[in-house]
Amino acid sequence: MNKQQDREYGLMHSLIEELDRPPSHIQQRLRDIEDNIHKDQELLKRCEDARRTERLPHLLTEYENQIQEIKQRVQNYKEERLILQQQIEANKNIPYKLTQITPNFVGKKGSLESLSKMLRKYPGWCRIAGLYGSPGSGKSALACFFAQHYQQELFPEGVIAIDLRLYNDYKGRDKLNEIAKAFIAECPNVQFTLSEQRNVVRMMRDIFRERRMLLIFDNAENTEIKDLFPDGNQCAIIVTTRERELLNSIIPQPWRGILPRIEEFSEEEAIQFFKQLLEEDLSDDEPIKKVVKLLNNLPLALEIAGRQLNARFVRYRDSNAVLLTQDIKINLLIEYADLLAQEQAKLIEKLRIRVSGVHYLDIRSSFSLSLRFLTTEEVNFLVGLSVCQHEEFSPYEAQAAIGCDQEITGNYLEYLEQLSLIKTSSRRRNYYVFQPLIHKFTQDIARYPNLYELNIEPTIIESSKKRYLQFLTQLKKYKHLSTHSSQSNIETNFESFLEAAEWFLKYKIPEYKLIDALLPYFEKRGYWKRAVKLIEGFQILARFLKHDKIAVNLLMQQAKYLSLDGDHKTAQNILQLAENLLDDVDDLDFRNHAKAKIFQILGVSLHRQGEFHNAEQKFLDSIHLKEELNDLLGLGITYNSLGVLQIEQKRWDDGIANISRSVEIGKRLNNKAHLAKALTTLGGVFYQQQKYSDSENIFKESLNLEKERKNRKGEGMVLNSLAEVQIKLNNIEEGKQNFQLSLSIKEEVGDVKGKAIQLHSFGRLLLQQNQFNLALKYLKDSISIFEETLHDERSSAIVHTTLGKAFLKQKRLDDAIKELGRGFEIEEKIRNQRGIEIVLPVLIETLIKLGRRKDALSYCHRAIAISEVNRCFLHLCS
Repeated sequence: MNKQQDREYGLMHSLIEELDRPPSHIQQRLRDIEDNIHKDQELLKRCEDARRTERLPHLLTEYENQIQEIKQRVQNYKEERLILQQQIEANKNIPYKLTQITPNFVGKKGSLESLSKMLRKYPGWCRIAGLYGSPGSGKSALACFFAQHYQQELFPEGVIAIDLRLYNDYKGRDKLNEIAKAFIAECPNVQFTLSEQRNVVRMMRDIFRERRMLLIFDNAENTEIKDLFPDGNQCAIIVTTRERELLNSIIPQPWRGILPRIEEFSEEEAIQFFKQLLEEDLSDDEPIKKVVKLLNNLPLALEIAGRQLNARFVRYRDSNAVLLTQDIKINLLIEYADLLAQEQAKLIEKLRIRVSGVHYLDIRSSFSLSLRFLTTEEVNFLVGLSVCQHEEFSPYEAQAAIGCDQEITGNYLEYLEQLSLIKTSSRRRNYYVFQPLIHKFTQDIARYPNLYELNIEPTIIESSKKRYLQFLTQLKKYKHLSTHSSQSNIETNFESFLEAAEWFLKYKIPEYKLIDALLPYFEKRGYWKRAVKLIEGFQILARFLKHDKIAVNLLMQQAKYLSLDGDHKTAQNILQLAENLLDDVDDLDFRNHAKAKIFQILGVSLHRQGEFHNAEQKFLDSIHLKEELNDLLGLGITYNSLGVLQIEQKRWDDGIANISRSVEIGKRLNNKAHLAKALTTLGGVFYQQQKYSDSENIFKESLNLEKERKNRKGEGMVLNSLAEVQIKLNNIEEGKQNFQLSLSIKEEVGDVKGKAIQLHSFGRLLLQQNQFNLALKYLKDSISIFEETLHDERSSAIVHTTLGKAFLKQKRLDDAIKELGRGFEIEEKIRNQRGIEIVLPVLIETLIKLGRRKDALSYCHRAIAISEVNRCFLHLCS
C-alpha cells in the first residue's frame, strides 16, 4: 500500500483503539449531558411549534416560560460540558480506569477512612491494602469509590483497576502476562515491542515503580499476582478477594494493610441505600426495614430488590393508568416484603433437600423473586444467556446464543440490566457481565428445574450452548482472517474475507479493521457496488454504536465509491449525512480534516457530473481548509483535482499551474507516490496539447519513480500512457511493446479494471492509426470485462459509444446504431447526464442519415425525461 493509501485507509486504525476504552465518570457525565441537550432541544422545538399555533393568552405565556426554562437549561448543560471537556483535556495523559463507577456510594465510612489512613504516604504507611468479604458485600464498589474520591489528592498520576476474572481463561505465566499488558495498556504514551512482551511482567513493575498511582487488582483468586506488584514506595495497591488467607499469602508483611472483613451495611446504611435505589421518598420506613432485614443488609441483594420494585412501580402505573400515590407505593412494598419472606421459606426447604445446604439465602431469594415477575420468554432468555462467559459478553454473543434478532436481544438485555440481573461492563462499551453468584443461580434454574418452579424450555441450555459454540468457532475463524488481512492474503482468499465481513455485520460486530483492510482491494479491482453495500452496513453499525468518527470516515468512503459508480446524487446525500454527523464530534482537528476531505470528494463528484463551477468552488473550499491545517499532502491532492477540472474547461494556464503546484508539493515532501501521480497528470495535459516530446519525458520520469517504489500497478498505468504518446510520435513498435508490458503487469497484479481501461484507451489509439481489426478486438474485450466481471455499467457505456464511433468510421451504420443505442440505454438507466451529452448527438445524426427521424426523436424525448437541458438536441432531428 502506498503512503497516500496508508494515510487514507489508516486513519480508522487510530480511531478504532478509542472504542474499547471504558468511559470514566467524567466521560459518562459528558454523554449524559449530550443526551440531555438532544432531548431538551427536541422538547424546545415542540414547544416553539406549539406556541406558533396557540391562541389562548394564558397558554402562550406558559409556553414562553417553558421555552425560556429549556433554553437556560441547555445553556447550563453546554457550560458544564465545556468545563468537563477542559478537565478531560487537562487529564488526557493521566490513566483513569475503574471496574465500576459508583457516584452514589453509601456506607462503609469506617472502611473508607481506614483505607485513606493506610494509603497516605507518611512514616509507617502501608503500600498494599487488602479488602475481603463475601460476594455482594461491596468490596469492588468500595475500592473504586475510594479511588474516585482520593485520586487527585493521593494518586495524582492516575488509578487503574483491572477485574482479574476477565483473565481466567489464561493459565500460569500467560495469565500474568495478559494482566500486565492490561495495566500497561491503560498508560498513555507507553508502548512495548514484540521482543519486550517476553518480559512484560518486569516491564510492568518498572513502569509503575516510580509513579504516584493506585493499582486495583479486583477479584483476586490466587497468589500468582504478587509477581506483578511494583517495588519502591510510590505506587499504592489495593487487592480485593473473598478470602483473607489469600491476602496473607500475597501481601508482604512490611507493606501489609488488611481491612477487617467487608461486611453488609448497617441497618441505617441499608435503608439509605435502598431508598436511593427506589428513587422515592416514602413516608413509612417500616416495610423498607422488613425488606432490609430479610436481605441481611447485603448490597447486591438490596440492589436486585430495589430495581425489581422500581419495575413493579412502573408496571403498576402503566397497567392501571393511575398516578402512584404514597399509599400505593407502600402497599406494593409491603406486598413485596411478604412475597420475599414466602420465597425465603420455600427456598430454605428446597435448598436443604436438593442442594445440600442453604447458602447466600439473601441474594438467592431476591434473585428468585425477580424471576417471578419475568415472563416465560424473559426467563428463557436469561437462562440461555448463562452459557456466555460470565466475566464479559457482548450483545452479539447473546444474540448468537439465544438465536433471536438484534432488536429483541437489545430489549431483553436492557431490561435485565435495569433489574441488576446483569450489569454493563466497565472494560468495554456495549458489553455486559454476570455477577458470579447471579451467574451460578441462573445456571441453577436449568440444573434444578423444581427449585424455582419455573416453566422453562427443557433444552434451552443445550441448544444455547450449541449455538454459542458454533458462534465462537466462527468468530475465532473470522478473527484470525481479520488479523491476517494483508493485501496478498485478501487477493488470494477474497471471497473468504468478504464472507467474514458479512458475518461480522450479521451479528453487528464492529470489526472495522477488516473493512479497512478490504477498501484498497475494492478500489484496486473497481468493485464499487460491492464496496458500497459492505461500507453501508458498517457505517450504519458505527452510527448505531455512536462511533461517530469511524462513521464519518465510512460515509466518505461510501460516497467516493458511489460517485465512481456514477450514482452522484446518492453520493452527495451521503456526504451531507457525514457533514451533519461531524456536528456531534468534539475533536475539532478531526472535524476540520474531515470537512476538507468531504469538500474534495464532493468536488470530484460534481466534476464528474459536469457541474464545473460548483466543483471548482468545493475544491477551493477544501484548499482553504487544508492551508489552515497545514495539510500539505492533502493540498497536493486537491491542487491536482482542481488542475484536471480546469484542463477539461480548456483553461490551460490555470490547470497547468495547479498541477505544477501539486508536483512541487510532492517534491517538497519527497513523497514519491504523490509525485508520480502528479507527473502522470501533467504528462497527460501535455499529451492533450500535442506536446508529445514533453509528455514522453514526463511519463518516463513518473515511470522511474514507480519502479523505485516497486509499485507494479502504477508502473503499468504509466507504461500505458507512455505507449500512447510513443504511438503519436510514430514509435509504433516501442509503443506496442510498452502496451503489452503494461497489460501483462495488470494481469500480474490482478488489476482487472485497469486492464479494461487500458484495452479501451489503446483500442481508441489504434483506431486513429487505422488498425481497425485489432482496435475492435481490444474494445470488445474491454466491454466484456466491464460487463461480465466488474458489472461497471458507466464504463461499459463509454466503450459502447467508442465502438459505435469506430463502426461509423468504417461506414457500418447499422452496427454503429446498435452500439451507440446500447451506450445511450446504459447512460439513460444510470441517469448519467454527461454520458448522454456525449452519445446522443452522434446517435441522432446517424439515425437521421438513415432516414429514421422518428427513432431520433424518440431518443431525444427519452433524454429530455432525464434532464430538460437535453431539449437543445431537438434541433438535430429536423
